[in-house]
Parts: sequence; C-alpha cells; structure tokens
Amino acid sequence: MALPAIHDFTVGEKLTAAIMDGLSAVDAFMLTASSTGRPACHVTNSAVQSIGNAADTVLTFDTETFDPRGIHSTSSNTGRITPNEQGLWLFAGGPSWAGNATNERVCYVGKNGANPISGANLAAGNAAIRAFSVIAFASMNGSSDYVQLYVFQNSGGSLNTSLTYGNPWFGGIWICGL
Repeated sequence: MALPAIHDFTVGEKLTAAIMDGLSAVDAFMLTASSTGRPACHVTNSAVQSIGNAADTVLTFDTETFDPRGIHSTSSNTGRITPNEQGLWLFAGGPSWAGNATNERVCYVGKNGANPISGANLAAGNAAIRAFSVIAFASMNGSSDYVQLYVFQNSGGSLNTSLTYGNPWFGGIWICGL
C-alpha cells in the first residue's frame, strides 16, 4: 500500500468529513507497522555464523521479529531486506562477536550487493566489547533495491558471531517518499 494522498488545503477551505477521513488514513499509515501501514521489519539470527578471516561476509537472518510487508525472506536471500515502498529508509543492525581481542571488527550496510552506505569499526585490543551497531539512511526504489548487513574481521582465523551478547540483528523502516 502506498502512502495515502495528503490533502492540500486552500485558503478559506472548510474541513469536511472526507478530508478528515483522508488525514486519518495518512496518520494510520505513518504510525502503524502493519500489512497496510508503514513498511518495516526486524530480523535476527538464532544460530552463530562463522566469519572467515579478512573477508567481507553478509550476515544471514532466520527469524523475523516482525515483517508485515514481506520485505525479508527466511528461505531465500536471507541476508537481504528488499523494501517494497519507494523512498527514504532507515536501516540499522549489528553483530555480536565471540570474544577475541586480536585486530579489528567492521560492520556496514551495503546496497545492491556492492555499495557500502554506512559503517562502524571496533578497534583491536578489547575482547570484552563484543557487540556494536550501525545505522544508515538510503534511498530505495521500492522494487529491486536491497540492503545487506556485512561484517569483516581480521583476527587471523575464522571467528563466530555470538548469541551471548544479543543475537545478530538487522532492520529497516520506511521514513518518507522522495
């Protein structure tokens, strides 16, 4: 469902029941993450994922906390969020790592399999800090554009994500049309 039409008032125009109904539809759309409201999703992974050394890796997600508009799949391309509403979107996500203080951890949101649009870096030397997150704004076309949550680590060997400090998570919410 697209954003309901927003009424443009003219000077001296009276508020009618029909105009009020239209404003109510806009309000409901903006305040509700549902099959008819604001598009949004939140996904997690219920299992650890092994991340190879010095390789950008897409995190996958097998559990949907909510996804009323079907913008994520738990059966194919499970690392993708593919918005079905054109406009500006806010995405956020983060890994949780097994303890390891060697070298760095990186997390970023990438668009259409290639373009990093926002990232965060956790410097080496602290095995106690195991979770961090990233946020990103992106213009999406509402059909073929998709985003993924990538991670990178260079500890010298494979390193698992962790479920101890919160499952890896990813989500998005539509902000407005462009």
